[in-house]
Amino acid sequence: MACLLRKCWLLAVVLLLSPWLAQAEELSLAASLGLDPNTVILDPFNLEPEVRLPCSSPREAPITYSWRKDGQPLDLNSRQPPYQMDAGELIIRFPEKSKDEGFYECVASNAHGVVIARHANLTFAYSDPFDPAPRPSVSGSQGEGAVLQCQKPVSFPGLIFFWVESGSLAPAFASTDQRVYASIRTGDLYFARAEPNDSEDYQCLVRLALGEKSPLQHLSPTVSFSVTAQTPPQSAPFLVLNEGNSISSMAHATVLMEGFAYGNPIPTLSWRRVDAQGNVVAMPPAARLTMENFNRALTITDIEEADAGFYEVTATNSLGTRSQRTQLIVNRRPVFSKGLSHNNYHLLLGETVTWEVAWESSGAVDVFWLHNTMTLTEGGRYRMTETGNTATLQIRDVTHEDSGTYQCTITNMYGRKTSTSFAELRAGAPSYVRHIRLTESGSNYAVLSWVVPQGFDSDDIGGYQVRAIPKSGGDTRTIDVGSTETTARIDGLNGVSGGYTYQVRAKNDKGTWGPWTTFGAPSYVRNMRLTESGDGYAVLGWDVPQDFDSSTIGGYQAQATRKSGGDTKTIDVGPGETTARVDGLNGNSDGYTYRVRAKNDEGAWGPWTKFGEDRGGSGVRTTGSTNTLLAWLLPLLFVLLLLLILLCCCCCLWLGLCGKYCPCCTCWTRCFGGRGTGKSKPGPGYIGPADMDKHHREMLKLYRPDAVKHVKRPDRVAMHLSSTNALPDSVIKNITNQHTQDGYNRKIVDSLTMYGDNEAFNGYCTALRKDKLYWLADTLEGRGLSVYRREQLMQHQSVLVERMDPDITLAHLSKRKVFTSAMTEYVASAHSREEQNRRIIHLLQSRNDDEFSVFLDALRQNQSQAHLVEPFILSGQKKQQSQVQWNGVGKKTISTVSTGEKEAFISQQSKQTTVNGGLYFTDDTSGMVNGQVVRLSVYRREQLMQHQSILVERMDPDITLAHLSKRKVFTSAMTEYVASAHSREEKNRRIIHLLQSRNDDQFSVFLDALRQNQSQAHLVELFNEREIFINQQSKQTTINKGLFFSDASIKSGASAMVQIGQPVILEVNGEVDDARWLLNDGPLPQNKGIHVRTSGRTQELKIDAMTPDLAGTYTCQGTTPEGAKLSCDINITSMESQMTL
Repeated sequence: MACLLRKCWLLAVVLLLSPWLAQAEELSLAASLGLDPNTVILDPFNLEPEVRLPCSSPREAPITYSWRKDGQPLDLNSRQPPYQMDAGELIIRFPEKSKDEGFYECVASNAHGVVIARHANLTFAYSDPFDPAPRPSVSGSQGEGAVLQCQKPVSFPGLIFFWVESGSLAPAFASTDQRVYASIRTGDLYFARAEPNDSEDYQCLVRLALGEKSPLQHLSPTVSFSVTAQTPPQSAPFLVLNEGNSISSMAHATVLMEGFAYGNPIPTLSWRRVDAQGNVVAMPPAARLTMENFNRALTITDIEEADAGFYEVTATNSLGTRSQRTQLIVNRRPVFSKGLSHNNYHLLLGETVTWEVAWESSGAVDVFWLHNTMTLTEGGRYRMTETGNTATLQIRDVTHEDSGTYQCTITNMYGRKTSTSFAELRAGAPSYVRHIRLTESGSNYAVLSWVVPQGFDSDDIGGYQVRAIPKSGGDTRTIDVGSTETTARIDGLNGVSGGYTYQVRAKNDKGTWGPWTTFGAPSYVRNMRLTESGDGYAVLGWDVPQDFDSSTIGGYQAQATRKSGGDTKTIDVGPGETTARVDGLNGNSDGYTYRVRAKNDEGAWGPWTKFGEDRGGSGVRTTGSTNTLLAWLLPLLFVLLLLLILLCCCCCLWLGLCGKYCPCCTCWTRCFGGRGTGKSKPGPGYIGPADMDKHHREMLKLYRPDAVKHVKRPDRVAMHLSSTNALPDSVIKNITNQHTQDGYNRKIVDSLTMYGDNEAFNGYCTALRKDKLYWLADTLEGRGLSVYRREQLMQHQSVLVERMDPDITLAHLSKRKVFTSAMTEYVASAHSREEQNRRIIHLLQSRNDDEFSVFLDALRQNQSQAHLVEPFILSGQKKQQSQVQWNGVGKKTISTVSTGEKEAFISQQSKQTTVNGGLYFTDDTSGMVNGQVVRLSVYRREQLMQHQSILVERMDPDITLAHLSKRKVFTSAMTEYVASAHSREEKNRRIIHLLQSRNDDQFSVFLDALRQNQSQAHLVELFNEREIFINQQSKQTTINKGLFFSDASIKSGASAMVQIGQPVILEVNGEVDDARWLLNDGPLPQNKGIHVRTSGRTQELKIDAMTPDLAGTYTCQGTTPEGAKLSCDINITSMESQMTL
């Protein structure tokens, strides 16, 4: 009976959806970019007279090209000499750094849509002078090691180093000298053993790493080196130069690893690659691996993820051996594994369309969908979902305005990727025109007639286009025809009319064009079928198109496209054949879509027919007679569907199958409290996948620590679950084998998430209530906040705990039924104000987003805490924005604030409001501009935070503040607040802090302020993308936003260097109980700004600001549910800010 019900439901769904099934069409008409602009680095000493950024599209003319610079439309006359364009190519004559450096994007458009190219970065190489301060002398002894530091200046993209004797430009040491080595990365000069004749005055000489033509640029101050003569002592190797515990690189970049050792005799160096257990594994291919003469530098080009692992350098001489193992971590920008190609749709108004993309990436990504280059936002008819490494966009009830091109952009912390492929939607556009005829022709003209597309009449048509394409090549003749005309005369043909191919298309009254129909081309093939299939092959069959026979068919094409993308097989079939075998399929044939098209004996192709479509000869979804049939058949089908649903519900209730096969049982249970009798429950020995609602499972995971802590009699809970057959007997037995209360509780919750269904979840909540834990049961039954709202809540938790009024907030949440009486009682039972606030925030995560809005209303109830709403509104604009323009760097959010939220901004009585530990001016830093909220893009904010310590140390606050005030970026109140700081560094911190409330245009004014003074102009270079510089970073990784380690088996023992004053976050993800953190094998220091928290399966340690005494080895220890001990070590080294350059 269960199988019968499943089949009935499948039939019901098919009957419901069959009249509206939409098929993707293969023809793309919108402009596509066949050539993207390139990233260009210019040498200021060898400037070319012009720079060309290419951009071209092979699509249908006319195509209009335009360019954007730094996210803004580019005015060709905004510089002198003006920008020029050659078709789509942008020409910049006599480029200048101040005018032309930035990000460029090409935009191509035609009547069918708009697409945007990947951005190109135009930047200028540079090198600052050396610090002119005198260098201290260096002394050494004969036979011992020594090093002279270059102290390289700030540069981009990198430097090449030479050491010369003072007063000379000739290299002081030959590259063939094994005893001496100049580091490729830092320029420091190393002596394995010094000799008396090394005594000399030396200078470090640099030039830009742009090739041999780049001139020598800067000489360092003189470094005096003196070597004392003695009997050279013999010594074992000492590895003075190595990469430390780990080094990171981007995929497809070049990575450099260096090694050098002191010692006498001079040590020899060797490299090998090993796995985590120390077993030797193969090095990368020789084509991508280069060794320096004496193995002092190992270079891997075009790095791949497979190159990640451990690399070991060993120094050896007759007195011993020294080794250092370095883990190479390869990160990657997101890359699409499934794009939007072959996903163009031609839909009727009111239909629904769905697109899906997939990607490969290091870490989480942000996904953005673009319609004609404009960013779409969730809500209304747009639904956007993300699952794992896939994302979908669904548009319901499509309208004319939805027509155009769609692209997807994905971003992670390592970079951004915009899909080069795109999807096209033609909503409400006509289909193929019908019955094209050549009614008259002559030596230089032709007359065509046709019938309007099926489903349209002349009132719906906005016009036609007719074109004649010379078969032997040449100019195409195109004419426009009025909406009421179905004939057209084309004059000016060169020769007889038979030398041309004729095409006609129609557009609707909104201007959306349908596809071209070719005169004499076949229509759809008929009765397409899959006659045979297996692993690696499929056999297709079909009938010839209507009004054609084998004598007028010139051939066929059959095509199989993998549903997940990336694999298409196309074969040609002769005119007399109506079957085709497609071989070479990757896996089962069910993973492919199939289609066939025919061409006439002159080579004109007809439209594709997809397997599963029933196309008539006119090239539309159904034949004309079908429309008449549907007029009376659809109501009958609807009545039959209702009867079928009623029959299924009666059967489910009678057999007790509710919740198993019937999709409406959830509604029945919620409305009437009904539940199946459980007759279909699997047997007691069955263990299978959990059939539990996702939000129930998420709540169990989120509140697992609460269950472990508060359930005092887990044996009673297990007994209840067993008596109700909620869990299989074998699982119950495994639970009762636990020997501790905590282990008992953990096993119950874990078993529910793995094996339980909704009935088991309800049984668990019932058992909790029997154990008087009403508040926990009520909490678990919530649907849970969205990920976005939960992250907001966690981000501002510390501020809310400190400043929220729990009594007012709790009373409002209880009154509005957000918290049940049991939850309210649990919060009120806390013994401190802070603990009450923690419980409110903790329980609030189980509520939904509408109830979260009630929480924000609760904050507004009291003037003393109304300002706490502000962080949620400022960051919440992403959820409320309508279409915004993608700016090529990040996203520029401009959103209208709802009335209630706007009042929350402007109703503050206090001039200053503290939020998140920083001082905000509610009427100045809210970002309100003409009734809109404007904020700094994510990209610019991350840049600002990345370079904060350098800016605080080196920026001139007076010059910068004066410029920001003069240009109205900061109000007078904000200027006064910054100026009131008592130190130069604090002024800079306040400038950076308040700058985050400004928009990207105002950020550009800030960069102008930096350029006002020569002493700080170099700081602007920090905000240029440094894709090449990343490949030449120092051996330690500077952590800008936090350290995240999720796999203890790989990254335990990793290390990183952190600037003093920088915040640090360490995360360990996994199922660990009784987790605790240690510093240098001892307890964490108190009152040092270290915070530890557990959220679900994540153990987090946060350091507010790094200090030298907080450096060391942090260890996270815990126990798995099976009792195994786990430990993860992370070594943190503090460093001064100038060490980052």
